[in-house]
Amino acid sequence: MCLRVYPELELAMDNRLLLTYGWVRSSYAAMRNLDSHGLGVHVADTGRVGMSQFSRFKRGLSVYCSHYVDEQTFVRDIKRLCVEHKLDLIMPSHNETEVLAKHRSELGERLSRLLPHYEH
Repeated sequence: MCLRVYPELELAMDNRLLLTYGWVRSSYAAMRNLDSHGLGVHVADTGRVGMSQFSRFKRGLSVYCSHYVDEQTFVRDIKRLCVEHKLDLIMPSHNETEVLAKHRSELGERLSRLLPHYEH
């Protein structure tokens, strides 16, 4: 069974994704919705305290370097988390979307399918 997010993007129900900026309500709402469709959501943020971090809907929790502190380390942390936890997709939130879009080529096509192109 597949969840159709976009016509050109089908996600198998056993796929897992990384949801960034987990402390805000919009990320929490996205996590609850994705979980209700059977997608495993791994939450990450710059800290361990936040709405999504304490949720029963998450399948994992990680911390990464803030892109405000060091953009390159942030991108490396995101890539490392995806490899370590066998994540198939990145769903960024807020300002992290723009930073990851800027570094889209470093993430590879598989992980960056939901990222907008930086030029837009």
